[in-house]
Amino acid sequence: VRERPPLSIRREGDVAIVRFENSLGRSETVAAFDEAIVSVADAPALVIDLRNTPSGGNTDVARAILGHFVDDSTPYQRHEIPAVERATTVPRRFVEHVLPRAPRFRGRVVVLGGRWTGSMGEGLVVGFDAIGAHTVASDMGDLLGAMTQIPLEACEGVLELGVESLFHVDGTPRADYVADVPLESSDRDTRGDDPALTAALAWLRDAL
Repeated sequence: VRERPPLSIRREGDVAIVRFENSLGRSETVAAFDEAIVSVADAPALVIDLRNTPSGGNTDVARAILGHFVDDSTPYQRHEIPAVERATTVPRRFVEHVLPRAPRFRGRVVVLGGRWTGSMGEGLVVGFDAIGAHTVASDMGDLLGAMTQIPLEACEGVLELGVESLFHVDGTPRADYVADVPLESSDRDTRGDDPALTAALAWLRDAL
């Protein structure tokens, strides 16, 4: 089966919409989003759709995305490593920053999340909130933190274990985050309408 492109771009009037296709763990997503930002530079507003990111991804891709929306080193998520405190009684907690990445997008930004927004997708929604974007989302994947992979040489398998708890920079656990516009469901409804995108466009009409 041929893999989808990392993202798609379309316009709704003057508003550009970039939708990620479960690609936050693919290295080529970085270049694809760089190109997308160049192509939408003339738009007064951008909707970033993270509703199809169930597999999560990694912080390298996330920081590359967020970097187009900041002018300086900016905190976007807080980490806590429970195993360190269990082993030493000393908590380890730190804040991760995103650095600027050219070109800088200067328009308004709205981010969409939903039940198929998982792990790093959730982290991006929360991270965008931390850097000042407007968020529209239902309850998301509610995955509690970062994973590590342990190779199992005897069976050539991989064991994934949660090793970090993740938080909004304000201290809210990522799984408890509530969007600026909370929705019961951000999926298309039985009539084929898209309530999340509708809410995003309505907010942008008032904000622009």
